[in-house]
Amino acid sequence: MVDTTKRLLELDDSDRRRTLSVRVSHPSSVLGTIEGKVVVLFCSNDYLGLSRDRRLSEAARARIEEEGTGSTGSRLITGTLTSHNSLEVQLRTTFNRPAAIIFNSGYQANISILPAITDEDDVIFSDELNHASIVDGCRLARAKKIRFRHNDFEDLEKKIQADRCTGDRWIAVESLHSMDGDWLLLPELLGVARRRGAKVYIDQAHSIGIVGEQGLGVEELHNCQKAIDLWIGTFGKALGSFGAFAVGTEPDIAWLINRARGFIYTTALPPAVIAANLASIELLPELSYERKKLWANCRYFREQMKDHWTNLPVGPIFPRIVGDERAALQLKEKLFDRGFFVQAIRPPTVPVGTSRIRITLSADHEPGQIDAFCDALQRLM
Repeated sequence: MVDTTKRLLELDDSDRRRTLSVRVSHPSSVLGTIEGKVVVLFCSNDYLGLSRDRRLSEAARARIEEEGTGSTGSRLITGTLTSHNSLEVQLRTTFNRPAAIIFNSGYQANISILPAITDEDDVIFSDELNHASIVDGCRLARAKKIRFRHNDFEDLEKKIQADRCTGDRWIAVESLHSMDGDWLLLPELLGVARRRGAKVYIDQAHSIGIVGEQGLGVEELHNCQKAIDLWIGTFGKALGSFGAFAVGTEPDIAWLINRARGFIYTTALPPAVIAANLASIELLPELSYERKKLWANCRYFREQMKDHWTNLPVGPIFPRIVGDERAALQLKEKLFDRGFFVQAIRPPTVPVGTSRIRITLSADHEPGQIDAFCDALQRLM
């Protein structure tokens, strides 16, 4: 039995204990009241500010009136409502794929899909910095697991070539890495997959909505919509709502309906959430202004920090690595004192010695807010 009191004291001693920060929402997606203090948020995944978009909230309210507050069961019992069907149809249309399926979260999707699509004859080649949900999905799968160096596709190809796989080879990666802010080298990955006969599984949680002319993610950005076998996206980041989805071939999605345990054995998302998700997907091609504003803010932040920070990522995620856990917590607290809220990211989320504050930009940030934050960060760094 785990001695929770003792373990919590150990977390305290190593500066790794987590606590919850209660946020009071504001009309602006980048403002919040935390511990009684109004702060500017620089750690939200609401990249386009859609969580406060009236079109999503109005769609959710209308759907409650029509279908109630709960889905009443799992999708295979009573939980598939007309709204669930409408959303999956829209996902197929928007992303131009044969089939789509909704999950309750990105974590649930990854831990459900990877075990369902592989068996003991298969191998999953997983980027060493993949999100915990992909790591856990690989652990639950019966397939052999082989890690390759982050974004190193020469290393990946050598490991595929050396392995004696008798089944399918799956390559599992993220499109935009949530803790490091760097992008998947998609053309290189697809080249390896093509040469070695491997299938590709991509988690697009942080790229959906923000890249591509219509916000369709790295597939659209690199014009390779039909080259990825199976990928997932989430509604809880740039799309401003909650939940996740997967798109792929009709046989693959039909198989997930029958074998993805996280889909089968959980109550379906409620109608209001589904309605907000549908509204966000329908709006996606129209959000060019929000995408341009986000990327303008990212460029502005880079310009402000270029003399103080080397190797700045290109995108909305900026990890400022400070080393140990205590240093990350101290930097977080000092920024909070100056009116800014970021989170200290510590092991086991990131490797030992790479504790950091994870800074994210939004389309809703104004230049004055970025100026003030950069000034505070420069002084503290």
